[in-house]
Amino acid sequence: MAELFEKAKWGTALADDEVSFLREQLHAINTCDWKQNSTIKLHLGILSFGLCVEPNQHNKELIEKFINTDSFDDSIVASAIKVLCLHQYWNLAASYKDVLHGFIDWDNDMYEETRAAAINCMGDYLHTTQDKEEILYLLSKYDYAIKGSTNEDKSLIRLLYEAFQIILWGNKYPKERIICVWDMKVPKDISSSVINRVRQMGG
Repeated sequence: MAELFEKAKWGTALADDEVSFLREQLHAINTCDWKQNSTIKLHLGILSFGLCVEPNQHNKELIEKFINTDSFDDSIVASAIKVLCLHQYWNLAASYKDVLHGFIDWDNDMYEETRAAAINCMGDYLHTTQDKEEILYLLSKYDYAIKGSTNEDKSLIRLLYEAFQIILWGNKYPKERIICVWDMKVPKDISSSVINRVRQMGG
């Protein structure tokens, strides 16, 4: 599946038999832990599928199957969320806001990538919609985390700050944007201008 993803991510159309192979594999696999995924690269198969097919009801249901933490590894669940919600894929975040909330609210060390994906997807959604209720939701998470001092608090702040940057600039990179939020010193490197602009958008 990794080879198919390398083709799909650069815009190369997959052949019909390759798409059929992906569909068959996604249908057949009903559980996959991190060890199995390290071999079969199911998460890359999900991303490849998202890049090469339309989000009709059948395809959506197929990908929704992987939003199941009882059956699938962190990177698999994260990939499913990206396919369903990011504008680069199916851009359906408006239909999955409750799912995103669930993972943003869920602090689980075994699903850190999934939580990061959910926050990123919410930022991506808000860049175009400027949904005030959802902006206030992310700000409430930020305001709670900024009062803390643990490494977990700081990690969440970095994820939320990146979401705020996405809300403001999308895929553009002005000088004031921090390229790699994981290099941020929290709270020293937080721009009050960025936070205030997001607060204004939240009304």
